Amino acid sequence: MLLVNGEVVTIADSVAQQDDTSQTWEISGQATAELRLTERDQADPAGRYRFRVSGDQLLIERAASALWATATTLFSVDGNSYRFENGAVIVGSGEGGVTVATGNTVRGPDLVTGGAGDVAGADLTIAAGLGTGTGDVGTIIFSLPIVAASGDNIHTTAARLTLDMIASTSVLTMTAAQAMDIITGAGDLTLNPAGDVLIGGGATTIRPSSNVPLRFLRFDTTFGAEITAGGHFAPAANNGVDLGISSRVWRVCYFGGPVNIGQVGSLGRIQLGATTTHATTTGHNLISIFNGTAPVGTLADGASLYVASGEMNVIDSGGNVTLLSPHDDDGLWVFHSKDTKTGRVLHVHMEKLMRRLDELLGGGFIEEFIEEIAA
Repeated sequence: MLLVNGEVVTIADSVAQQDDTSQTWEISGQATAELRLTERDQADPAGRYRFRVSGDQLLIERAASALWATATTLFSVDGNSYRFENGAVIVGSGEGGVTVATGNTVRGPDLVTGGAGDVAGADLTIAAGLGTGTGDVGTIIFSLPIVAASGDNIHTTAARLTLDMIASTSVLTMTAAQAMDIITGAGDLTLNPAGDVLIGGGATTIRPSSNVPLRFLRFDTTFGAEITAGGHFAPAANNGVDLGISSRVWRVCYFGGPVNIGQVGSLGRIQLGATTTHATTTGHNLISIFNGTAPVGTLADGASLYVASGEMNVIDSGGNVTLLSPHDDDGLWVFHSKDTKTGRVLHVHMEKLMRRLDELLGGGFIEEFIEEIAA
């Protein structure tokens, strides 16, 4: 037994060699070999640690009392495995301090230049533990803190994101404990699955944020990276899908091919500007347009339909507006056209004209009757 009281033990061939000669201190045993370190002024269970070799393992253990049989393993090395048996692994300095702590990085080994070139980097794998049978599979849990009230108040931490197979052999589930933003510092965010992108569960809404409008949704064969030819943007079940809400709307939708409203053999409806329906029968396979701002001027190679004061109008490429639901305030048929470039208006009282013409020709050309209105 070697008793040392406040001294330094140096292993060397001589005093002259102790600073520049490598020496070995070997502790060996028939079964195990161990080195015990005890700070005697500490109250149990603090201050009792030991290094121990058992079989092919190097163990760092902590005893709960003077009886080393109470020791539990904190860390072990076994071949290529390094195991932290319990507690937290803290990387960085400043634990338990009151000033800014310094974190660190867990990574794979880096290479340096001077080799053959074009050498692959090392992978870093984070893996959950294996279970057996139908037992719940291991998960990977990311725990993050959230800010506290201003002042000397400690942040709180909890599991925020979980990766789990949830008893499935083919579906990875990523579960966030709260709302989650995916933000790109620059460039696009691309989803490129081998199968479909399914969005659903609960009251799901796809919408732009309050301050960054969703500018484009393109359905055609040209922009195949967004929605490819033959692709679908649809609910999983036969029910409604809302694109935008009243306070957050889509600005532009490009359709490079046919646009089908309603299933084949089913019913559809397009409403522009409002959601009001007809008082008696809602109707299907129709387009309803509500009052808006009337267009003015030419439109190269195009024409537009719009509604003003509840009347349907068309404006052609030359800027000429024609009333398509031609009735005046008395419900009489009129023809009304306006050149938006010059302001010239042509307004013909067609019903009065035709009635007068019918009188001059001896009558019989105009029939007027009341149709029964469906309830």
